Amino acid sequence: MDSENSQLTTVTESTFQFTVENVSELKTSVLSSPVICQHLPWNIVVKPNFETSIGKQPLGFFITCDGNDGNSSKDWMCQAAVEFSLYHCKKTRKPFTRRFSHMFCIERNTVGIENFLLWEEVIDDANGYVKDDSLTFEVCVMPELPDDKKADFSVTEVVFRHTLKNILNINKPVQLGPFTACDFAWKINVKLPSKKLLEKPHSLGLHLQCNREVFSNSWTCHARVELCLLSRKKIPEKLYRILQHQFSSRNNTVGVEDLILWKDLLNEDKGYIINDSIIVEVHVIPDKFDLKAYLNVTEATFWYTFESVSKINVSRLSPPCFIGNLPWRIKILPNKLKDGLAHSLFGCYIYCNEGNKSKSWGCNAIGELRIVSNQKGRQAFARKLLPHHFDGQHNNWGFDCFMLWKDVINPSVGFIQNDSITIEACVRIIGEPSETILIT
Repeated sequence: MDSENSQLTTVTESTFQFTVENVSELKTSVLSSPVICQHLPWNIVVKPNFETSIGKQPLGFFITCDGNDGNSSKDWMCQAAVEFSLYHCKKTRKPFTRRFSHMFCIERNTVGIENFLLWEEVIDDANGYVKDDSLTFEVCVMPELPDDKKADFSVTEVVFRHTLKNILNINKPVQLGPFTACDFAWKINVKLPSKKLLEKPHSLGLHLQCNREVFSNSWTCHARVELCLLSRKKIPEKLYRILQHQFSSRNNTVGVEDLILWKDLLNEDKGYIINDSIIVEVHVIPDKFDLKAYLNVTEATFWYTFESVSKINVSRLSPPCFIGNLPWRIKILPNKLKDGLAHSLFGCYIYCNEGNKSKSWGCNAIGELRIVSNQKGRQAFARKLLPHHFDGQHNNWGFDCFMLWKDVINPSVGFIQNDSITIEACVRIIGEPSETILIT
């Protein structure tokens, strides 16, 4: 987040990076130098996990807080949202990111992910994480320090302000953020006219987007949103629109296309533009939100659109969806018949906590896999999954022949469009999962 141009008035955050060198020789945990945030020292911990027979497997990524500079006091605590990111060497690509909320104290001073990313995915040149045998990790810590121990963390009102510069040279939408409220990631989308023809009613558009990277029905958030354009006059004014919206994965954006006409924005007498820059502001006021229920949901449907399907010759994985505090993914791949005919069958599976081979976790679940039709009024093709016990040795369940490959890639059948297909997975956990992401 651009700290020079952005202001988040109700969330104090600190973002710091840690570059790990000689990754190919990494065998033990490495610790970053401490960074001070809210008078507390924070360290990044990177940990390669091993399987004796096959070497490196998951990559662990953690944040630790040694309160009060590591002294023996037990009376410190800090509620914080934490965002973990692994950066690509190409700046144009988004980092791989995971988020958590945690109450740090002397007994629980570390949080993170044992299997942040599979080691084979980390070192794969095609993914672009490794450059000159080094990896760049980033942690954004957003403490929420209460005035008293009874503070309610389920409701968070946030005001996010950003100064957007050089707007006359911008000819495509701009995305600002993310910032955090209710443990969700929010972003502002600013839409500028592609052509500045003053005789036509070109306008400035402003939209708010929530949790864009989470493809799941496990979350919803109703919020009051105020979208603002600030004036620079001596007596400050603002142009604003107030909206109410129920945010979800399938309806994650709200806003206005015509906050102000472009000719009015460029009129310096109105005070909105100075030195080719404007200030946009968003107020987010969510309704009461049950964060604990969100983090511990035991039933959800999630989905992912796989692209370039006709070119698939190895397995593909969806981003993770957390159900029962465990990461679940959809996996697809073409399977061959015994006669050697390539791409004969379409394999489709769900994976739970992939890469974590330890015996410390397990859960029972049932579910359903679906391939979504792009033809109006036609139902998805679905197969039910019988009850299955997932653990470190049995982490996947699905079908080697979900359907014939030729039916998947045949446009007339109605599942593929623009060489893309959408797969849904419905998972319901039976009983309590034993996994915990906390390290003490």
